Amino acid sequence: EIEAAIKELEIFLTDKAAVKQIRFQFDLRCADFDKASRSLAELKKLAPGDLETAIAESDLLWAQSLADQAQTKMKEMHQAFPDSAAAVRYVAVSLDTAGLHDESRAVLMAAVDRMKDSAACRQVELLLAREFRQAGRFDDACQILNALDKKFENDIALKKELLRID
Repeated sequence: EIEAAIKELEIFLTDKAAVKQIRFQFDLRCADFDKASRSLAELKKLAPGDLETAIAESDLLWAQSLADQAQTKMKEMHQAFPDSAAAVRYVAVSLDTAGLHDESRAVLMAAVDRMKDSAACRQVELLLAREFRQAGRFDDACQILNALDKKFENDIALKKELLRID
């Protein structure tokens, strides 16, 4: 069923890169790395230099248990998109999942210091506060969340995070 739906999308949608991204994700979820590699190659032709393409490339490496290569790709992606909250989040979560918690927090803290866009910075700071909370560093998490609460008074996600610490 899914295969047929993707084929229909390939026929009717004009955004070929988006359809190829769906195809890649499906191939990856099915653990068909040969098909996923071919889909990724086509995606790179359709959307070279795109953040989603870089994430897909790293995802494939992680799925193939090529952690060193995946981390190298992530670092390249992070350098190419340093002010993207999505790129920072992807790198930080991947590092955290790999057990590299200090490196993950370092990526987040550097992004907070560098980012100019307040909405993107808010996303990164919320993730940093969650990481501090999960590490048992409740004072650090509270400090970040209280500062954010002053900037974004009616932020429900922020209020939920504050409640998790109390």
